Amino acid sequence: MSFSFNPITGNLDKVNPPVDISGKQDTLVSGTNIKTINSTSLLGSGNIAISAGSSLIIDTKRNILTSTPADPSVALASDTNEYYAYDGTNWNKASLPLSETSANPDIGPMRNNDKLGYNDNSITDNNIANLVLEGSSRTEDGGIRIDHSSSPVKAQIYYNEAWHEFIAFDALPALTHTQKNTQMYATIGNSLLTDASGNPLVQQYAMSIGPLAAKLELDGGTF
Repeated sequence: MSFSFNPITGNLDKVNPPVDISGKQDTLVSGTNIKTINSTSLLGSGNIAISAGSSLIIDTKRNILTSTPADPSVALASDTNEYYAYDGTNWNKASLPLSETSANPDIGPMRNNDKLGYNDNSITDNNIANLVLEGSSRTEDGGIRIDHSSSPVKAQIYYNEAWHEFIAFDALPALTHTQKNTQMYATIGNSLLTDASGNPLVQQYAMSIGPLAAKLELDGGTF
């Protein structure tokens, strides 16, 4: 602090030091030299409420489904590779399959096939479950269908330019073997096992009652 002599009053007057304004800045202008938050200016009085944003939770499936996070939130179950989204009340499972990338994936003949093992036209190295086999009009070798127009209903496979049935379902329901339409020839119906008299126990596919088998006779005459 310094003083100077006032010749009019004859007193020492206090002299204020000069003010350094090198650090001063221009008047704050929203959007120019001060930012806004969520399109709201920071200038003026009052309060600006900032709500929590969405969060990503990585935990076990059990811990996720038993938690009550901020809304909205998404979560990744580290033990099942499943995504979940929280709607403020419930956790909802997202239909987003995740799988590890194999070093040698079998993705089919096309270089752009999906690494999960299927594409728009093919499936390979995957299990098939909860499907219903119905009819088919595709006449290509290897085609398979259930023919509901026949009775009993038949399962068929297409090869050699035709549908061929391999299983028929009767009314029980039970599986019924369908034989190929081929004639069978039987040349003899006698067994190799004989009784005490030396006669076959089974002759012409028939067995006599009693311990001794009857001699085989030819039709058309007697001896």
